[in-house]
Amino acid sequence: MLIGLSNQTRSQHNLTVKQLNGRTVEQRCIQHQSELFQFLNEFCIWFSSRFSSVIWSLDPRISLSSLMNALSSFTFKSGQKI
Repeated sequence: MLIGLSNQTRSQHNLTVKQLNGRTVEQRCIQHQSELFQFLNEFCIWFSSRFSSVIWSLDPRISLSSLMNALSSFTFKSGQKI
C-alpha cells in the first residue's frame, strides 16, 4: 500500500492511522462506559422498586434519588458527563 512513498510520507501516514485508531478506541470506551452507566441506572431503578421497603427499613436516608445522584456524579476522562 505504501510502496514507493518517501519515509516522511510513510511516517505521516502511520501517525494518521495511529491517531484514527486512538480516536476509535476512545469512542468505544466512551460508548462502553455509557452502556455500563445506563445498565447501572436501570439496575438501581429495578433494585429500588423491588427492595425499597427493605432498604428504607435499614436506613431511611437511602433513596433512589441518592443512588441516582451518586451515579450522575461520575465523569469521563474526556470530560463528558453521564
